[in-house]
Amino acid sequence: RPANLRGEPVTTRLRQPRLSVLVACVSPPVREHLRALLGREPTLCLCGEADTGVEALELFFHYRPDVVLVDSRLPDRNGFKVVECIKQAVPACQAILLCHSTDPCVELVSRMVGVDHVCCTAGDLDHVLTLLRELAGKRRDPC
Repeated sequence: RPANLRGEPVTTRLRQPRLSVLVACVSPPVREHLRALLGREPTLCLCGEADTGVEALELFFHYRPDVVLVDSRLPDRNGFKVVECIKQAVPACQAILLCHSTDPCVELVSRMVGVDHVCCTAGDLDHVLTLLRELAGKRRDPC
């Protein structure tokens, strides 16, 4: 049985695998809502928030998250360009594009740049949470 430095027995808990998530979104209310959703999930950890494309890339290369939630309308570099850059550097990173309409062109361009999932923020963000839970469930090793 594990013990502390004084030789006293300690109980151990298995750490649940955690999925690190970076949120890059222009909308403060959406970021706030996502922060609240992620904060309640034991298998997810928010590693950073950005409101521009350049900041999203800086945070990505600093933290190397498992998943990026990227707004299609980021200023200075749109979400498509951000995802394209991330996927070129780290293809295994899961990219979820947050869009604001159900335009079929968004889906087409998303696939071209390597987006793994497209979620419409005009709908319910609970779909994003469900998707993140599924991704976390597939993960085996802790972060």
